[in-house]
Amino acid sequence: MVYLNEFNATTLGYRHSGEPEWNGELRDLACKHKNEEQEIKTDIGEHHITHLTIDGDRHLSLADIAPHMTHLRLRNSSAVESLETFTTLKKLELCRIDLSLEWPSLPANSLEELRVIDCKMKTLPSCFGSLKSLRKFNISRNPVEVLPESITALSSLEELNLSHCWISQLPESLGSLKSLRKLNLCGNPIEVLPESITALSSLEELDLSHCNIGQIPDSFIQLQKLKVLRITGYSELSIYDGLQTFPEVVTKLTSLEDLDLSNNWIYELPDSCTH
Repeated sequence: MVYLNEFNATTLGYRHSGEPEWNGELRDLACKHKNEEQEIKTDIGEHHITHLTIDGDRHLSLADIAPHMTHLRLRNSSAVESLETFTTLKKLELCRIDLSLEWPSLPANSLEELRVIDCKMKTLPSCFGSLKSLRKFNISRNPVEVLPESITALSSLEELNLSHCWISQLPESLGSLKSLRKLNLCGNPIEVLPESITALSSLEELDLSHCNIGQIPDSFIQLQKLKVLRITGYSELSIYDGLQTFPEVVTKLTSLEDLDLSNNWIYELPDSCTH
């Protein structure tokens, strides 16, 4: 990994980061906390950089290295224009960037993992539905209240992290994400789960911690691939009513390995737990 405080394309010192396999070329580059306007020069592209991290840059042009980019991480940065030109981009992370007014265009065909964390994003644009190759999607810590129907077009999606948003209701169409294995809803004001959630036939991990869920429906018995279920309450029970009784349906989930119901109002276990 290379960290640059004063970038100079002709005097780079570098070492291999371990991924991808070392072949004598610069592939992993990180630029941190630059205040003045800088550009990555055309000759940097000769190094076939595939992994780039930018933290704090405000006037950095990425176009010169776009043909080789596969992993891009932008933090506290405004260098989000023309991301659709990165036609080989597989993993993109945007963190602490103000996306409340405008969302950048993305490469629809190549992107497999997208992390948009703490970016003041209030709504999800409909263009997300065009990310057909997306397998992992994380929009945690954004003030998103409603999931658009277009999210159900993500037929390849395996992991969805919606933790610590403002979502109070999930769409019934959520059940159409047949490839989904991990769903994190932690920290949302959700009181009732849609019936369609039990149609997530591939679901292995579900986190409902710090929500307002008071009851688990009996239809959960359909989630026979579920291995991890977390429904923890807050440490201050006065803030959150929590589960009043043990959800006996979980005893019928034959694949379940990890169950966390801590900080709820459960005082006794049903007989089915002792057999």
